[in-house]
Amino acid sequence: MSIETINVTRWLNSGQEFIEVGTLFRDDSLGRDSPFIGFSYHPDYLESKAGLLPSTPEFGPISRTILNDQKNKDMVPNYFKQFLPSERNKNVINSLSDEFNQLDQFQQLKYLTKFRGSFGAVQLDYDSESQCNRLPKLDEAMALLSQLEKGNYNNLDNNALSAMYHPNADTHVVNIYLEVSGKQVYCNLRKCKSERQANEYVFVQNMMNECGIDSPLTVKLEDNDGGYYVGQMTGEMIIDKGVGVSAMYNTIPVAVLLADTKHVSKFENVNFAHINKAVSSSVGDIGPEIFKRALFTHLFAQKDISPRQIKIREVMDGKWKLAPHEICEINLDKNIPFNLSITDTSSTYTALKINEPLIEMVSAKYSLKPVEIRKAIDEVASGVDKLHDIAIQSGLTPTDIHKLSQHVAQSSIQSFSELTDEHKNSQGPVI
Repeated sequence: MSIETINVTRWLNSGQEFIEVGTLFRDDSLGRDSPFIGFSYHPDYLESKAGLLPSTPEFGPISRTILNDQKNKDMVPNYFKQFLPSERNKNVINSLSDEFNQLDQFQQLKYLTKFRGSFGAVQLDYDSESQCNRLPKLDEAMALLSQLEKGNYNNLDNNALSAMYHPNADTHVVNIYLEVSGKQVYCNLRKCKSERQANEYVFVQNMMNECGIDSPLTVKLEDNDGGYYVGQMTGEMIIDKGVGVSAMYNTIPVAVLLADTKHVSKFENVNFAHINKAVSSSVGDIGPEIFKRALFTHLFAQKDISPRQIKIREVMDGKWKLAPHEICEINLDKNIPFNLSITDTSSTYTALKINEPLIEMVSAKYSLKPVEIRKAIDEVASGVDKLHDIAIQSGLTPTDIHKLSQHVAQSSIQSFSELTDEHKNSQGPVI
């Protein structure tokens, strides 16, 4: 029986250094039926720096020690759940360790920090001298992804864990430095089924930019065997190794806020109204941007977007904003629902129809002014006007996007935006 701890530090851009945040602990010293797991802030950190999580009205003042309720007392606090592996990545880890499935959440984190203790701005028991955190070279990363895609887990080395990006990734990705415009940047790399899929990722990113949505930099790569890969620099870590510039952001998936603020009991399948309520309580003036992203994901049929993939990041002490929006595959299968619904239902199969009833619903559910909603619709509609041009620039053909074009047309976003423009013009000049 003992007390185990994990030291937590985080990067501060203002000081270009890591500082002590606190200690994650597991107390099994009294022989309880289950261990006592929690997190304790260092007093100096609370006095001089913002909390690890953005504060919300539900939290009140940040307390020195964070504990789960009695029902979840054997789990790590919600913030640290983002560092645990997804079910897909557990398959990889279980093939490398027979004991992993028998460990509780604290012990799983402790095990993983032996191979990867760095998670962007936050480091768990990180030791740069002893841990295997060497980033793979490009050919090594591609080879590792090929093994992961084929399910050849038994042939992997434990060191492969240090290259796996994003513990909660629903697809296999590997972290690596890529050369972009003469600079080395930190990306997550994923293997694509075809060149068409790789071009689709680039297309979605370019369309997001046209619609005024912050999106990750996307790089398309091809290996010697004809395989295609896409690297996304999501903004969690930005490094230009050539001049020694680095910026690491403390990022938090919306799923963590949803769990902590008790807006929903199960946050895997919720609608954007829940997300807006949770995030807006922590980050001000963010509602219109969340709606705009919700609108985009439905227009471009990104059905796999979930609260785990929508994140906020700290741009300076205590100041948070939405992180770049992850790029997901276009999926027009009518038999598959959207993970996140823009309507009242938890999921929906139907295409979005943009009309006055939608604005009324969004205004009530998102607590947004109709003028903010209309502005977001107009910005997305302006980007959609360039859909065919952007598709061709991204390596797609008109045939490739024919069904998507029909899906977008069904929403009536362009005709609705034109009607609102006519309405505004008919009001005469504002004096």
